[in-house]
Amino acid sequence: MALTLINLSGFQRGVASDELGINIESFSVEVSPEVNEWLPGKTGEARGKAISAIPQGKLTFNGEISDISAGIGAATFGTAFVPVNTTAYLGRSAGGWYLNTVTVGQDRSGWKTISAEAESRSLVP
Repeated sequence: MALTLINLSGFQRGVASDELGINIESFSVEVSPEVNEWLPGKTGEARGKAISAIPQGKLTFNGEISDISAGIGAATFGTAFVPVNTTAYLGRSAGGWYLNTVTVGQDRSGWKTISAEAESRSLVP
């Protein structure tokens, strides 16, 4: 569906790109500092904090499976994969992602679905 955006420069509706092997329903990237730790003082209250400039990422996406041998369906644990949609936010590079969990679902009145969670660290390709 092509949309005309009126007075909405820079906005995006829906997921930007199709992912290989699935009919993408949702795509979510969480970015946070790789080190984010408070140092407690003798009373247990925060005395200071260490926070890194290097970001880490968590990726979650869901959809219906269209080809289990392509894209996320072809990814394996321990091997980096790169999604089609951008993940380069807040200083995080567009490098590889490593799967943590994948759930494939089926029910008698629906489509075969996939949900996946992956993570990345900026210094690991």
